[in-house]
Amino acid sequence: MKFKSSFISALEFRELHPKALIADSDMYFARLANKIFRRLLSDIIIKQEFSENLLRKFALKSASYLEDTVSQWGLFNGFRKLHEQLCGNQLPFYTLDDDDYYSDEINIEDIQFLVWTTLQEDFNENQDESCIINPDNPMIMLLSSVIFDILDEEYETAPENEIIYEMLHESDYEDFISFRQLLEWLAYNSYLSTNNAKNKVERLKTSIRKEHKKDKDYAMLFTYLVESNAIFCYVCTPLSVKAIDWFRAISKNSLILERMENMSFRPFQRYKIMGSDDSFINLESFCEDKIKISLARESMNSLDENRRREFSTGKDIVQTSLVFFDGMWEINGASIFMKMSEEIQEEEDRKVEEKKRFKENALFSYKELVKYNQNKEIAFFKNSDELEGFWLEAFSDAPNVEDFIKNQPFKNEYNLIMFFSPKSAAFTLPDIAKCIKYPGNKLYNNKTNHNDGLALLTGGFPSPLEFLEFIINNNYIPDVRINSMQSVERGKLLVQDNKWFIVRFFQSDLFDESFIDNPQIEYIDDK
Repeated sequence: MKFKSSFISALEFRELHPKALIADSDMYFARLANKIFRRLLSDIIIKQEFSENLLRKFALKSASYLEDTVSQWGLFNGFRKLHEQLCGNQLPFYTLDDDDYYSDEINIEDIQFLVWTTLQEDFNENQDESCIINPDNPMIMLLSSVIFDILDEEYETAPENEIIYEMLHESDYEDFISFRQLLEWLAYNSYLSTNNAKNKVERLKTSIRKEHKKDKDYAMLFTYLVESNAIFCYVCTPLSVKAIDWFRAISKNSLILERMENMSFRPFQRYKIMGSDDSFINLESFCEDKIKISLARESMNSLDENRRREFSTGKDIVQTSLVFFDGMWEINGASIFMKMSEEIQEEEDRKVEEKKRFKENALFSYKELVKYNQNKEIAFFKNSDELEGFWLEAFSDAPNVEDFIKNQPFKNEYNLIMFFSPKSAAFTLPDIAKCIKYPGNKLYNNKTNHNDGLALLTGGFPSPLEFLEFIINNNYIPDVRINSMQSVERGKLLVQDNKWFIVRFFQSDLFDESFIDNPQIEYIDDK
């Protein structure tokens, strides 16, 4: 949807609300967003530094932040709770004064953070870099002060949006699809939602449309599968948490929280149908544990009686994704029904065996490597020749070790690290050893380029979560900093006190799950 750059309408402001929701307070907050937008545009310094599109985003999100606060929705409060659980304090970067900071009122620190996240996300998307914008940037401070003064003037008279409050804290969602629609808003469209989930969904949908442009019905069903599953798979908010976890931190509604107890998600996969009755279809997974699931027939109630399916035990298969909600399993998105065959059984058996073999090999290799490395989980190499020598000695009895070395991607590289993990055996990175202050690492240099260590946190060096946990929890990158105009120490402090937030903000893929296993969709069994 396109809007005039000089005016923010109520319709545009409603884009930050759940779909099709109209509240009496919409016009007020749209006018407030316009007031902020015009004030920012009138400041020569601010207008020189930021595009009109960015100023528009600041205005919309700031107005919605006030709406959240006065209406007591709890969106920002939920973020604070999660940040404290995951990172140890209520808000990243900004020091909170207990005497002046109130979580049930507006705070300039909140606005500074909101401006920073909006600016940082826009920079990453348009510059295609993982550079950290200094949270102390004077322009962020100026912009936040201007916005805060306007919100402070409006705070006492701003109306409450009671409809969204009721949705979050009072409504009882007996129906799973209705609750999923609420989560969809949190995942994609609220003022504090990041673009992580939305951008990934749009990329997938674009790819689907291109690949299946001759079959529009197939493309439509496939995109619905992507949208409905992404709500539970992809992360949102600057903390890279999923919508369901954010909702738990937001809501005070004991009824829906009870329905959400043990709520879980199973990605798109095949199940054997072991029988059915009027209430349930009994499923068994193909995985090693052969998990048994009773699927509620209610979740297929869009099918009329003429399409009701009866199943032969062990001879029929369903391929679907499932959500456990209110004590029962329900379909989430699309379903495929097919007949069991030897080819399908062999394919699923092969998947199970390959997964089992990979785990066993990874664990064996991990133990051997750590043992050879004198019980240390990390090793450092000046160049790829040293790394190859390590492999040759560690696995001198392996018949294929030389073939393995030939296929290594780090030929002619320097300053390498190798990290050992039970999940993946070994992980290797070049050009990073000089940043790791580990006992015995002769390659460490505290005067080296600090951007490399920072890139390790922001995803410039793609790394497994286990490795990041290892270096962060043990403080093995103590010299990493951002460029701060205040001082070098301030630049260090901003990173060292917020390392986990930086990782979660920049490396959301670490917290994602894959959910599509080459589906061939026939039709939708969903509401």
